[in-house]
Amino acid sequence: MNALVGMDWEHHAMNREGFERFLDYIRISLEAGGEMEVNNHWRPQVLDVRPDLFAPHILARLEDPGSWRRELAERLDNPAPLSERHRNPGEDKTEQLPEWFGQNSIRSRLEAVYGCDYEAFGYR
Repeated sequence: MNALVGMDWEHHAMNREGFERFLDYIRISLEAGGEMEVNNHWRPQVLDVRPDLFAPHILARLEDPGSWRRELAERLDNPAPLSERHRNPGEDKTEQLPEWFGQNSIRSRLEAVYGCDYEAFGYR
């Protein structure tokens, strides 16, 4: 990442420019044909989930657990609602994304890298 996109960890950590460089690194790596070489936490999830081979029965958005919790419980023949997820110690329930996160340069990079996930998992 350092050599490919000029990431400077002291200057670019936790800011817009660093995030843009990170997304550029993922995009370049994927375009170079190293789909499985990209860290599986970073690469598009369609490469791991493979909905083209095995269509998911439930699409669960972790940012909205209430929308799928009941359906999952029913499919598991467990009528009791699943418990709320436990937050990590110190996790701020009101944490907001940085203002720059919604800007066009970020959005276009996110779509270039993760657009296939948006389509496959209904985020459009």
